[in-house]
Amino acid sequence: MNTIVLASLKGGVGKTTHAAHLAVALDALNDGPVVCMDLDPQGTFADWWNDRKAETPIFAKVEDYTELEAKQKKLAKAGFKWLIIDTPPQTADINREAIRLADMVIIPCKHGKGDIKASLSTVRICEELKQPFYYLLNESKGKRAAEVTVKKMAAFGKVMPQVIPNLNGYWQSMYTGQTLTEQTKGTGAILIHELAQFVVERFDTPVVQEKAYA
Repeated sequence: MNTIVLASLKGGVGKTTHAAHLAVALDALNDGPVVCMDLDPQGTFADWWNDRKAETPIFAKVEDYTELEAKQKKLAKAGFKWLIIDTPPQTADINREAIRLADMVIIPCKHGKGDIKASLSTVRICEELKQPFYYLLNESKGKRAAEVTVKKMAAFGKVMPQVIPNLNGYWQSMYTGQTLTEQTKGTGAILIHELAQFVVERFDTPVVQEKAYA
């Protein structure tokens, strides 16, 4: 099972939005089964799932983050391919445990200098635990600004090639327990599908054929 953790000790960067969108997009790729988990006491990710009419992705409840490793093993044994975990801001202990168990960490981040600076505490946790992570530029404010910001992010870690625009449809779609990809086939939805495909490709490496010698 591949465990993807959306993490940032800074709030309001899009962790929950992208956890939901990634889970649905992975499911739409028929690359599941996908299971979601919400470690944020506010429970926004769980609330979104409770509003869903679709039966997938599945949601797994965990009472305390100290039970996370045991729950992860149980879900893997049950046959899930992807576990998508949303984490709370400002709670380093919860984030550290989730990151420790991750196969990939995604750090959503906005354009501001302060946003990038605030992301570094999460980057340091990833580096201390030797866990692979990617920045995801969220709420992009135009091509030129995105290029500048991506360059700054790249000084601290790898950056996903998908740049998520500032579209109201991302968070508005979640009011009904859906995602943008379930409501439209426009640019925003295409980017989310490309993001999911990028994640899949980090794990599903094609087999290299050996040369046959006579």
